[in-house]
This record gives sequence, structure tokens and C-alpha cells, in this order.
Amino acid sequence: MSPEVTCLEAALRADYDLYLEPAGVAWPGPLQLAALLALYANFGAAMSQQEIAAWMVEHSVGDYKFQLRHIAAKGWWIATGNKRTKHMQLDLALGRDQLRLVSTQDPNPFWCAAPVTIAEKSWTELLDHFALQKRGCAVCGLPAPAYDRGHLDPSKEGNAGSIVPMCPSCNNWAQARDAAFDFDPRTLVARPIMLTLAERRRIGG
Repeated sequence: MSPEVTCLEAALRADYDLYLEPAGVAWPGPLQLAALLALYANFGAAMSQQEIAAWMVEHSVGDYKFQLRHIAAKGWWIATGNKRTKHMQLDLALGRDQLRLVSTQDPNPFWCAAPVTIAEKSWTELLDHFALQKRGCAVCGLPAPAYDRGHLDPSKEGNAGSIVPMCPSCNNWAQARDAAFDFDPRTLVARPIMLTLAERRRIGG
């Protein structure tokens, strides 16, 4: 490893240890790290996938295999011009094939290391959190113009902690069947428990 790359890694690691590791961001593997260092060496500037690959070859740190989407999924804040992105910030000022390292001190806002505690969020905050994570309806995942306050357990009142955003179609389906849901706070997915309210009460649920 060249002195330049060694210095880059040390500086990046210092920020990571101080800011990102406490937030739960994962340190990347060797090839992912090399691609990240390419962006770090050009911090704040746009780099195409080809430019990242060329940087890695120039500095003899491996072959680029489009690892940066995985780094963003680990919590690193990277922007992209690709509208199909799932874990990166969309920056329309970038070309479709370009990436930019946004911060080494703040985690990726489109990634959530810790599960969201919905009991601590108001309805508005919950809607904002779902929107930030690009999650639509908690059940089907599709976006809707407006969301119903879907009950995770119809035997409980619709207070914070027992409701999630559902599209009208999924909420109507759930209400017609007295459906209850298991909610995964990391993925924001609500999966139906296929028991009716009467069946849950009969077994003591």
C-alpha cells in the first residue's frame, strides 16, 4: 500500500472511530474500503464508476466491482445520480454513473442502524421516517398519496406504538379480517399474522 493510501485510510479511520462507529456504521472490507478511499481522496467531488476503477488500479488497491452500493447499505453517506438507488442519497446534480462521498462524520440518513421505536414517534414523525427510508405502505411497500393509521393489533387502541402507515387497500383488507401484524422495525415491514381476532382471543393472544 502506498504512503498516500496509508495516510488516506488513517484519516478516514480517525473520523470513523470518532463519529461513525458509535452510530453503528460498519467498517468496510478491503475492496469496499479501496473504493471508498477513491471517493475520500476526492471528497465532495463527483466520480464516475470508471474513475473510481481507474483510481484503484493507479494505486494498486484492487479491482472495482461496484462495491459502493454495499458501503452505503452499511451506513456510509454516499450520493448517487442513479434514480434506482435504494440505500444512497439521490442527487440529481450527479450523472447516473456518478457518486459522491457526502460526509465522514454523519451516517447515511437513508440507512438505519438501530430499529425505529415507533412508540416514541408521533404519527407525523412516523410518516417522515417511512419517507426517509423510502418505504411506502408497511404491508405492501407501495407508495400512496395518503396513508391510513393501520393497526398492528386490532385489539389495541390506535396509540403510538400500535399503528403504522398503511395504504387504504391494505388497511381495508386488514380491517375486514381483524388481521394482526408482526412489525420488523429494521425493514419497516408489517407481515400479517393469519389469525382472526376471535382466534387470538381463544388461544389467549
